[in-house]
Amino acid sequence: MKDRSFKNWLNEQIQSVLSKPVAPAPFILWCDPQREWKELLQKTCGDAVGLWADEGHELVLRQRFAKEERKPRVIWLPVKRSELGYFRIFEGEANIRETSLLEALREYGVEITHTQEDEVKEDLLAYALAKLDEPLSKWKKITPDELISAGTILSVLADMGKPIEERISAERRHLFNRRVTADFGFPEPDLAEPDKWRIRAVARLLATDTALKIGEEGFPMSDWIIPPGNSRKRALELLD
Repeated sequence: MKDRSFKNWLNEQIQSVLSKPVAPAPFILWCDPQREWKELLQKTCGDAVGLWADEGHELVLRQRFAKEERKPRVIWLPVKRSELGYFRIFEGEANIRETSLLEALREYGVEITHTQEDEVKEDLLAYALAKLDEPLSKWKKITPDELISAGTILSVLADMGKPIEERISAERRHLFNRRVTADFGFPEPDLAEPDKWRIRAVARLLATDTALKIGEEGFPMSDWIIPPGNSRKRALELLD
C-alpha cells in the first residue's frame, strides 16, 4: 500500500469520510481557493463517487443541496472556508477539506524541499495530473525534466506543420513554456503560429552555436544569442 498511486491515495482519503454509515449521508465540502483540485477530483471520483463541481452561484448550489436526496458526495467550491457565503448554513454538517496541493502531496509522501517548492510550485498541478496513476516511487525526483524532457522539446521543434497541442496537453502547457524559455533560452511558444516559433527557436540555437565556434567577440550579443549559463548549455546539448 505504501507504493499506491496519488489517485488511489486521494480516493482513500475521500472514502474514509463517505463510507461512514451515518445519517444523514456524509459529504465533503472541498474548499479550493487556488482552483488546484477540480480536475484532480474529476479524474479521481469518476463515476464511483458523486462530485458536484459546477461553477455556478453558491446560492444555486445551496438550493440544489437542500432539495436533493442526501447521498455521499464531494462538493467542490473555489473559495476559502472563511469565505463561504450562502452554503455556510451546511458548514456544521460537512467534513471540510481545505488543503493545498503542495500540502497534500507532502502528506501522500512526496519529498518536496523548500528549494524545490519554489522551483516547481506553479507546475505542481501539471505534475499531479501527469503522475496521477503512477506509484509513489515514481515521485522521488520531482524535476521539470521528468515531464518535459529534452527529447520532448526536440520532438515539438521537429513537428513542422503540426500544432504544439498534439504533444503538449493543456495541463502541461505552462510547464512546457517555462521549460523552453527559462531552461533552454528559447522564445515564448506561440500556439497561434507554432511554425514561426519553431523557426525562431532553431535560429536562436544555430546562431548561438555559430557564435561560439567563431568566437563571441566576432559575433555581437543579441536576442538571437542565448546568454551564457545553464540555458545555453542545455540548448546546445540538443545538437549533440
